[in-house]
Amino acid sequence: MTYKHGISIEESPTSINPPLVSGTVPVVFGTAPSADAPVNEPVLCYTNTEAVDSLGYDDDWTKYTLCEFMYSHFQLFQQSPVVFVNVGTTATATDIVGDVDADGKQTGLELVDQVFPRFGIVPSLILAPGFSHESTVAAAMLAKAGSVNGQFKCLALIDVDTSTNYAGVTTWKSTNNVTSERQILCYPMLSLGDKIFHLSTQLAGVICKVNAENNNIPYESPSNKSLQADGTVLKDGTPMFLGIDQANALNGQGIMTAINISGGFKAWGSRTAAYPTSTDVKDAFIPVRSMFDWMSNTIILTYWNKLDGPITNRLIESITDGINIWFNGLRSGGYILGGNIQYLASENSIDNIIDGKIKFHVYVTPPTPAREISFEIEYDAQYLTSALGV
Repeated sequence: MTYKHGISIEESPTSINPPLVSGTVPVVFGTAPSADAPVNEPVLCYTNTEAVDSLGYDDDWTKYTLCEFMYSHFQLFQQSPVVFVNVGTTATATDIVGDVDADGKQTGLELVDQVFPRFGIVPSLILAPGFSHESTVAAAMLAKAGSVNGQFKCLALIDVDTSTNYAGVTTWKSTNNVTSERQILCYPMLSLGDKIFHLSTQLAGVICKVNAENNNIPYESPSNKSLQADGTVLKDGTPMFLGIDQANALNGQGIMTAINISGGFKAWGSRTAAYPTSTDVKDAFIPVRSMFDWMSNTIILTYWNKLDGPITNRLIESITDGINIWFNGLRSGGYILGGNIQYLASENSIDNIIDGKIKFHVYVTPPTPAREISFEIEYDAQYLTSALGV
């Protein structure tokens, strides 16, 4: 044994878990042109070159829907990464919905559950531009967004069928049952030169860009943020000229749209598809819903290593201290107005503790978006005195 004379130092692991967070990651389902591209296998791409090498590229976006997304996300919005799921060079709504066969093989949207095990990334957005207007696809996207691996949650970006004119959009929403807090409903399409984009495609770019500018914390609404567009159009290319009154009417029905105002085309709307049926703040506003999901997913990832540890005061305090410290940081950064976590005896019965179950109560307040700012202007005659001496 080495003889020691002096002072020695050893380091112990930090007792407070730092939060485990990741960026905003879209998972996109569709068709790709390369016959050699993997089919029904998630592909993680960080650059346009990786996406083109893996899936191929073709300007026929009606036929090859993933090409639209890779062009928009990597080239126009310069965001990454993206998980692509190719369902072949041709596909139907049934192919996108997918299935799990008797051997457990997953296809289509069922492959959302492979993203985290494969890449260690929690999906943030689910998209299927060119297919999401199909009611069966929209329903399947919602089901996966509400339960990724039975643990995590995210949002589904859905497009209205843009063969529908403006007057029929609200009816389309109701008929196709796109009414969930986990759905963002988009209308119409966007044009940029000779290219036509689904609004969901560019909205994903806006959401990722805004979040990236905020340390990947989704507390800010994508509304009133710049799109890469020079027009709004229907599926057949017919131009639409939505006034702010028309756009606001869509917003009032829980529909995201685009308007040309104050420096170009902007995404317009902060409501999820649950609105106006639901006015609960955590379900009706996109950034509040996003924050609840992001915080929930972060807590799961951060405190997973506490599972199966002995239920002691030390375990309880390590969780409450860690989350309260995290909330203090979010509050000082302006990402939440306040928050705390408590272990309440009233919510933890002896029987549950004996059975190995404990519960914590989290209180948190993300900021709501300023959807209306009003001013009152009044003629003030007293300035006549100072200006004219009357």
